[in-house]
Amino acid sequence: MRPKKIDLPVILLMGGVIGLSIFMLLDLAQFESHVAGTVGPGVFPLFILIVVMAMTVLIILKAFSPPECRLLSPFAAGSGKGFLVNQIADLLTKEIKSPWVVENHPGEGYFSAQYKGSMAAPDGKTLTVITNDQATAPNFLGALKTLEKFLPVMGVLFDPDVIVGTRVESQESKRLSLEAILGGSKDPPIGFCHRRDLPYYLGEALTGRGREVRGVWFDDSPAMLDALQEGTISAGLLPLTVFLQNEEILKHFDIVAVASPERLPSLPRTPTFQELGANLVSGTWVGLGLPRKAEPSAGERIFSLLTKPENLKMLRQEIIERKEAEYIRGPEAFCRLLSVQKAIFEELGVQEDGRAEKDRMNLYRVLGTIGVFTLFILTVPFTGFIPVAFVFMIAASLLLYPWRIRPALARILVTSGMVTIAVYGIFSMLFNVVFP
Repeated sequence: MRPKKIDLPVILLMGGVIGLSIFMLLDLAQFESHVAGTVGPGVFPLFILIVVMAMTVLIILKAFSPPECRLLSPFAAGSGKGFLVNQIADLLTKEIKSPWVVENHPGEGYFSAQYKGSMAAPDGKTLTVITNDQATAPNFLGALKTLEKFLPVMGVLFDPDVIVGTRVESQESKRLSLEAILGGSKDPPIGFCHRRDLPYYLGEALTGRGREVRGVWFDDSPAMLDALQEGTISAGLLPLTVFLQNEEILKHFDIVAVASPERLPSLPRTPTFQELGANLVSGTWVGLGLPRKAEPSAGERIFSLLTKPENLKMLRQEIIERKEAEYIRGPEAFCRLLSVQKAIFEELGVQEDGRAEKDRMNLYRVLGTIGVFTLFILTVPFTGFIPVAFVFMIAASLLLYPWRIRPALARILVTSGMVTIAVYGIFSMLFNVVFP
């Protein structure tokens, strides 16, 4: 049976219900005789105090409740990777005989799955889907942050970047040298269609002199491949999964080099960038990790359970059906991949490209919302519920959704007004009192 989960929204809801119940049990007639039918400065803070006390009791009860096994995922439940995460949870439930609950937290910031996973108790009951797909500098910053905060358990997927060129029928395979990849001032540039930081990384890896590859940016891979066929670019850099999801492309193009730490079993004759003399291991990886202070034996146990022959077969079948790039590896091999990318990041010294600033802004929004709510509580008894609540709803909306201010401003105003009037009406009917 799936364990019942007490979440923060549930705590807030239950705290509010308990607070209302306690408030309604008071002698309202005597209460009203003191305040003359008006919820004044002394009553509203008392109600807030009751709610806070009830929430505190619930939080304490949750702290003493039996811990559950959680699998935190940064992917949406209905996505391809989301289905794969659900299967991993099902396999763990079957093997450990204890339900593993998937919690999906798509997005970046201080409340993403990876942040929550890194802050979890190191008891082996919270497993996190770790990936560099959420970072601004996907390949290298993600590896650095992951090794700092997590104990890698196993790799699951790795979608390396590949250099492609047009197929030459008269040759078995077209191989570009490093000089040809870089090109001269008169040669066609390299095409890119993802990760705008890759021209810098590729040029730095090939030359070591801070030189950027001359690149042209395309909105998607089909447009880039069309330009490659027309000869306006000399080669293109794109993820391997573009070919896995459309094998017909390989009839017209050759994969010249792959940015993986070793040759891929599916492309045994294609060299890696490192074999060509370029220290570049680039791509999107997905794996499993425990909090950094967890015991290594806990991770080894999870890996051994998931890689039993029957479980391994099911995982690989799911990956093939989703047309993803399989990278089921143990902790050591997965750590080597992350360590290589971490070393590249430290060697190049590339800045985080605003990721830290984005995280700080998310934190500022939360703190700002708390501050506005506190000001709301302190101001209501003296100013009046309706105007202050209306301003609070608007301020909270603008703090949490600043990028939607212009297109949704009218909607925010209407919603704020409706919520304010609804709350006012409910409280008036419940307590038979009038707010100032």
